[in-house]
Amino acid sequence: MGVARIAGWAMFTGPETMFNLRCPCAMKRFFAALALAVLAASGCEVTGPLSGLEGDYVLQSINDQPLPHTLTFGGVDALTVRSYSIRIMRGNNWNSTSSYRYSDKGAEVIVPFARETGTYTYTPPSEIELLGAKTSFTGTVSGDQLTLTAAGDTWLFARSPDSD
Repeated sequence: MGVARIAGWAMFTGPETMFNLRCPCAMKRFFAALALAVLAASGCEVTGPLSGLEGDYVLQSINDQPLPHTLTFGGVDALTVRSYSIRIMRGNNWNSTSSYRYSDKGAEVIVPFARETGTYTYTPPSEIELLGAKTSFTGTVSGDQLTLTAAGDTWLFARSPDSD
C-alpha cells in the first residue's frame, strides 16, 4: 500500500481501499463524499432557485394601498411608485423594471423607465432576500405571491400569468 499526497493530505492508495487514486471512479466517490461532508458540517443554509420560483412578479400594492402609491420621507421628499415588476431567474439572479416619480427638495423628477439587477438568496420553505445596487428587499414567497419588505414598507407582488 502506498501513500499519495494531494494538497497536503495523505491518502492510502492500496488496491483494497476505495480511495485508490489509480481508479478514477474511487476518486470521484471520494470527492463527492468529501463535498457532502463539508456541506453537512458547515451548517450552511440551502440557497438557490426553487423549481417554480422563477417568473415575473408584478407589484399590486404597497402597505395595502393600490398603485400608484406615494411614500413620504421626512414630510418633504416623496416617491410615487407607478409600476414595478421583478423577474426572478435561475442562477440566483433577478432584474426589475419600474416607473416612478419623486420630489427632491421640492423639485419633481419623473422616471418613466428604470431597470435594476441583482442577486437573490432563497431559504426554504419561503424566505427570500433580494440584493441590488439600489434596492434591498427581504420577504417571503407563497404560491404565486411575493411579499417583500423594505424600510418598513410591505410590497405585495403577484406572479404574472404570462410567466408560466
